[in-house]
Amino acid sequence: MPAEPAPFVAEKNSPPSNNGRCPSAPQPISVEETGVELSLLADLMLKTIHFTGRPTARQVTQQLKLSFAVTEEVIGFLRQEEALEIVGTAGLGEQAYQYELTERGRQKAQEALARSQYVGPAPVSFDNYTDIQRQQSARDIRIDRETFREGLSHLVLGPQVLAALGPAFNSGRSVLIYGASGNGKSSITMAVGEMLPGQVLIPYAVEVHGQIVRVFDPR
Repeated sequence: MPAEPAPFVAEKNSPPSNNGRCPSAPQPISVEETGVELSLLADLMLKTIHFTGRPTARQVTQQLKLSFAVTEEVIGFLRQEEALEIVGTAGLGEQAYQYELTERGRQKAQEALARSQYVGPAPVSFDNYTDIQRQQSARDIRIDRETFREGLSHLVLGPQVLAALGPAFNSGRSVLIYGASGNGKSSITMAVGEMLPGQVLIPYAVEVHGQIVRVFDPR
């Protein structure tokens, strides 16, 4: 082990770039732009309304976490399929229209529930998910020596430990921290996580081959 700490890869924290941890994720304004099949979004909307009763279009939009433009497109499709009907309004504008399932809609909702019990925010497509994950990879992020020391200043760590940790975390590769229980492994990883700049986008769910896989659960 060298007497002096090994040099860090970066002297200053690298700012987020177009390929850093601040990816652009514009909100889709059409079903096509979501990358998810219309039939899957329709099933999700049927289940949502089934459990909600007579929601407004705005409430459905909020529950599915979609733009109103996408919600409106799916509603139009379900009305053409005679699965959904307007039963009232809670204010002005189309977003205030209240909807209820028809008999055909209730049957389709039960069929959708038999295929998948998932009810919640609309999923992102798998291609979208992998693209965003690549954009916000930590491989291009570098933490300078001063920031690293300050971030770990609340922990009692020797210079040799810092010398090993710095290059490891700046390598952009997986890092394995091991040792006896209670030796600070979790504290170190949590502290390093706080040093990383920018934000990380995490979808509620991902659509994979027609199936919805939950990713983020606030509970």
